[in-house]
Amino acid sequence: MTNICLVCKKNPAETSSRFGALPCTSCRQKQHKKVGKINRVEFASASKTDRIGMDRLMNEHGMVQPWDINGKPNSEFVKIYKEKALDYFSLSELEKL
Repeated sequence: MTNICLVCKKNPAETSSRFGALPCTSCRQKQHKKVGKINRVEFASASKTDRIGMDRLMNEHGMVQPWDINGKPNSEFVKIYKEKALDYFSLSELEKL
């Protein structure tokens, strides 16, 4: 008994010992053409990598979080954003820093 292709439901399906029933040859060729057009890989050039690195350095203060990994107030955040510190921490927490 041959399996029928689940995609086109016309041609006999390919059978794999590992994967079972696969789409027929013509359906797999059509799928391969679609995937080839959609999945174009873009590699970062050296200049693009440098721009990303420079952007991170220029905006590193924007990535500082108010809390550290242990859930304690981040002293670096308090130094950078003194005016916003009271929005995040109580006076007793700030005195401990």
